[in-house]
Amino acid sequence: LSQLPPAPRSLQPRSPKLALLFLVTGDIPTEVVWRAFLGDDLGGGRASVYVHPRVGFSFAPTSLFYGHELTEKERRSARWGAVTIAEAMVQLLRAALRDPANMAFVFLSESCVPVHSFECTYTFFFGTSGGGDGGGGGGGG
Repeated sequence: LSQLPPAPRSLQPRSPKLALLFLVTGDIPTEVVWRAFLGDDLGGGRASVYVHPRVGFSFAPTSLFYGHELTEKERRSARWGAVTIAEAMVQLLRAALRDPANMAFVFLSESCVPVHSFECTYTFFFGTSGGGDGGGGGGGG
């Protein structure tokens, strides 16, 4: 039997991605914890990071979060306890939905830290540690 050529990369199943949506006021003091959690390759390419800092704020180029901020146009002047928080969350979700590989979404603040490894968290959401079609949805852990 002859072997079929591999499917084009765009048609091959991709690992689903976990979108981390940070709603913050400025620097994230727990960045070192997030860097350890994600590594420099964002969980082996299985995570996406989106950050909604206050209007006018930008992260230092050495920050894990640099380049993951929403544009100034997408940001809202969010105030805790006001409807503007929901508007900012919608903007984060809208940005994350642009990547069809993002299949699970987690809202976070600057005071949040992961309590399990990335592998454990990813498996909780997708039932697999990557590769394949992501198979069976949450549970596990």
